[in-house]
Amino acid sequence: MDASGTFDLSEVIRDAMVQLPTEMCFFCKRVFAFGGDQSDGEYLQQLNLGICRWCRSSNEGGLNPHYEKRLLPYLWAKKLPIPSRNEKGFLVLPTE
Repeated sequence: MDASGTFDLSEVIRDAMVQLPTEMCFFCKRVFAFGGDQSDGEYLQQLNLGICRWCRSSNEGGLNPHYEKRLLPYLWAKKLPIPSRNEKGFLVLPTE
């Protein structure tokens, strides 16, 4: 509220807008926001990469072999652990 007793709505809006962190999906390269109540993806600490919710949900039964071809060299280069495989032989991405 200013000296005249009126509200400056632009300040209220600016204060209400919170900048959420963004990350680029390792697999599809889509930029997504995460944190707070919004979750368009997640950052996987164990693998040091971001994954959007679309890639996560489309790979729930195991990682698509097309994506595995990109993931394994990345993990080897960074000396990060390789995720386990499911009964069908697909890599299973960790949950947070």
